[in-house]
Amino acid sequence: MKNQFLTIPNIISALRFIAIPVFVFILFGIENRLAAAFLLGGMAATDWVDGYLARKLNQETSIGRILDPTVDRVLALVAIISLLIDETLPFGIGITILAREAIIVTAVLVLAFMKLDTIKVNWFGKAGTFALFWSLPLFLLAGAKVPSGVEQTAEIAAWITGIGGVVLGYMALSMYIPAVKTQLKERKQGNPEKKE
Repeated sequence: MKNQFLTIPNIISALRFIAIPVFVFILFGIENRLAAAFLLGGMAATDWVDGYLARKLNQETSIGRILDPTVDRVLALVAIISLLIDETLPFGIGITILAREAIIVTAVLVLAFMKLDTIKVNWFGKAGTFALFWSLPLFLLAGAKVPSGVEQTAEIAAWITGIGGVVLGYMALSMYIPAVKTQLKERKQGNPEKKE
């Protein structure tokens, strides 16, 4: 099971990945912000499903541990850049999120290149990602053709979740740095703790 791809959680992750270009087409191809907001909201709402099912069904795989966070990162990057182009996401929030994502992706690649353990996501990271994933469709909904009451509510909720997600995300990032430094230090010293 460890090396299998065709598991329910991995299939869900793959479907979420396939939905990313569909989102881009709906937003820019047919220019339907409302439909794009609902699709993006659906992808955000199912963010936890693949991980939960992997644990519940005992279908955790090495592929899944890479696929799930990769889909999350790609979805976040595509959605943020798309909303910045569409001008429904405030520039300051978008750039702040992109800067954090760039740091995380760089760190993951460096750790992989050096064959070090990937840093486990902490609670702040999960909560920050959850908040940001909800802020994006809310910003999009606020820019769609909806009744003014819905637009105002969506915009307020988008700002709250967006700012909250940024703060939590950077708090998580500040906690990852010491963990990376520890691994690098152990690598430099030959990791004496693992020696018999």
